[in-house]
Amino acid sequence: MRPRALIVDENEVDRYTMAKLLEPLDIAVIESGGADAALAAIAEVGPSVILLDAGVEGSGLAPLAKLKGDGKTRSIPVILLVSDPQTETREQALRLGADDFVEKPVTRENLIPRIRRFVV
Repeated sequence: MRPRALIVDENEVDRYTMAKLLEPLDIAVIESGGADAALAAIAEVGPSVILLDAGVEGSGLAPLAKLKGDGKTRSIPVILLVSDPQTETREQALRLGADDFVEKPVTRENLIPRIRRFVV
């Protein structure tokens, strides 16, 4: 079975860009524009990794806390997509259970090694 990556970002162009960056890895990509749709997608497809924009619905930290606080989803690796240069945001995300970070704008060089760490 192919690994599945769930991209959660309100920006459609950013989701498209990340999906294109993942093409060489032969990963099935599921896209979500918001946290509620992402939770439904997680229940339906069981992603191998989640790429979560830190700014989704104001703060991606709330969905992160929900994912890592639920026994059914806690083990799914979450890579937080950050555009906030403050280390405080990253430290809080780590406390909530984020598995890694990728800075926006996302590049192939930054994304692929992180995905490979959890999938492939």
